[in-house]
Amino acid sequence: ANTSFLKLGLAGYTYVVASGDTGPALKSNCKDFDAAFPASSPYVLSVGGAAVDKKNGSVHAWLHSGGGFSVYNKRPAYQTPFVESYLNTGKLPANSDGLKYNSTNRAYPDITGFGAFEPLFANSKWQPIDGTSGSCPQIAALIAMLNVYRYQQGLGPVGPVAQALYQLKDGVGEDIVLGETYATSRIG
Repeated sequence: ANTSFLKLGLAGYTYVVASGDTGPALKSNCKDFDAAFPASSPYVLSVGGAAVDKKNGSVHAWLHSGGGFSVYNKRPAYQTPFVESYLNTGKLPANSDGLKYNSTNRAYPDITGFGAFEPLFANSKWQPIDGTSGSCPQIAALIAMLNVYRYQQGLGPVGPVAQALYQLKDGVGEDIVLGETYATSRIG
């Protein structure tokens, strides 16, 4: 599958993937993290979920947003300064705490959209939904609007955007530094 994502990127496509709704999923032994695929592929733009605190309006990680480190894919060089900065905060439980993950591999998600209490119109009424399947289309729509603008300027599509987002001088939007996600499912 990674080969297909790479080929799509080389053809100018942006492959946008939801990071999942189970936090960093655990294998059946409850000690090894098992990254979601294709969200952990280095050839996609992985989209996590954020939420707004109803009391103070702050933006924080959505409790169930998928994320973590790939089991198989090495970390792209463009992620290194960001991942190392995060690892140096001490917020991530150490492998010595009985959990196993490889922080030298590809980290995900790359970006977030709102993944909690999103309005959905269904059955003739508005209702709130949760999930990265709601945040992912938000980011995909922004990329589509950017591509429309580029076409109007006589340019091609943006193609794979993950590396470009990491390299923007001022970043994209707001860095989500509040909140945490929980391992809520077992795989295997």
